[in-house]
Amino acid sequence: MRALALPAGWQQRKRSEKKITWLVLMVVAVFVLCWLPFYTVQLLNFSVTGLDATVNHVSLILSHANSCANPILYGFLSENFRRSFQRILCLRCCLLDASGGSSLV
Repeated sequence: MRALALPAGWQQRKRSEKKITWLVLMVVAVFVLCWLPFYTVQLLNFSVTGLDATVNHVSLILSHANSCANPILYGFLSENFRRSFQRILCLRCCLLDASGGSSLV
């Protein structure tokens, strides 16, 4: 019997799928780590009276920190995101240089 030949891009696709899976798992893990304390504190507020306000504030700040963590995760774990971001920065720098250093913002 003749063995079936694998398509040329099969290994590259498999590697890409692993990277995407890892990225999604990391985003979900950071989401859970950021939001779980908030919801735990909210549940405790129903049953425990006199819960320290600092705990509420820290859990709220941590939950909002998830929004800051996502771009950082994408920057470190996604090559496509990194390339696109560098392309945008280069374009912006080139536009600033072409305009004599004045800000276009």
